[in-house]
Amino acid sequence: GMVVVGDSNRLKQVIQNILSNAYKFTPHGGRIAVSVKRIESDPSDTFLRVRTSVTDTGPGIHDRERDRIFTPWMQLRAGKNLGVGSGLGLALSKDLIEKGFQGKIDFASSPSGTTFFIEFKLPIFMPDIHDHLSETNESVFQKRTFEGGIDDSVLFEGSQQLFDVAVVDDSSMNRKLLVRTIEMFGLTCVSFENGKEAVDKLTGVGGHLVRCRLVLMDKEMPVMDGYVATQQLRSHHIFRGHIVGVTGNALDSQISEFLSFGVEEVVTKPLKRERIETLLRQFGLLVEIEATSHS
Repeated sequence: GMVVVGDSNRLKQVIQNILSNAYKFTPHGGRIAVSVKRIESDPSDTFLRVRTSVTDTGPGIHDRERDRIFTPWMQLRAGKNLGVGSGLGLALSKDLIEKGFQGKIDFASSPSGTTFFIEFKLPIFMPDIHDHLSETNESVFQKRTFEGGIDDSVLFEGSQQLFDVAVVDDSSMNRKLLVRTIEMFGLTCVSFENGKEAVDKLTGVGGHLVRCRLVLMDKEMPVMDGYVATQQLRSHHIFRGHIVGVTGNALDSQISEFLSFGVEEVVTKPLKRERIETLLRQFGLLVEIEATSHS
C-alpha cells in the first residue's frame, strides 16, 4: 500500500475541530455524514491529494456571518445561542491546513445544514528518496492513523490497564470530584496529580501502561504543566486518546496557546456535571441507544 508523510496530529486536530462543530450544532435526531475521497491527479504526482467533507443537518450559517467565519474569535450566532464554542476552531483549522498541508477549507450552507470541505495534500513516501533517514524517522511514516480511542494494534510488552477517562489535576479535591462525576455515568476513570505522572503512565514508562480514550488535562500544575504534557503525549506513538484542556483562566490568548499544543478543546473551571456530560457525548464515550417498538 501507499505510505504518505505528514503531521497526523495536526491533521487530526483539524478534522476533529470540524466534526466537533458539526456535533455541537446538529440537533438531537439529526445526521452527520463524513466522506473521504482521493482527488485524481497525474500519475507522476508525488503528492496524495485528498478531499474530506463533513455534512450536518444543523441550522446553517447566516449570510451575514459567511465572510467572517474563519476570523479568530468570530463566534457564530447559533453558537452564542447554544452557549458553545470559543470562535477559534475554524480559524485555527484554516491556518493549519493552509500552512501545514498546502490545502484549503471551504463550506456550503443552507437553513437545512452545512457542509465543510477540506482539501489537503500529503507527500508520498519514496524509499529511494528517504533512504538516508534514520530508523526513528522512518517509523513516523508508518504510524497508524488515529482511530479515536484505544488502539489495540500498538504493541506494548508489559502490564496494561484500560480506562475511559483520565483526569490530570494537582488538586486532590478536583480529582476526586471529577472522578466521582465521571463514574456516575457508568464510566471508568483514573487520575494523576501532575503532567509527568500522566505522561509516564499513559506511555508505559516503567513497564506499566494505562490506556484511556479521553484525558482531561489541567493547565497549571507543578513538575510538568498541561502544555508540555499534552505536547509529549501527542508526539508519542502509543498514545491515541483525545485530550481536552482544563483551565481556570478564560483569556482568549491562553485558550489559543493551549490549543496550539494539541488539545482538541479548552474548557474552563469549575466543570459542572452538565458540561462534563456534554464532553463525554462529544467524544463518543456516552451514546444514547433509542429503543424502537414494532407493532
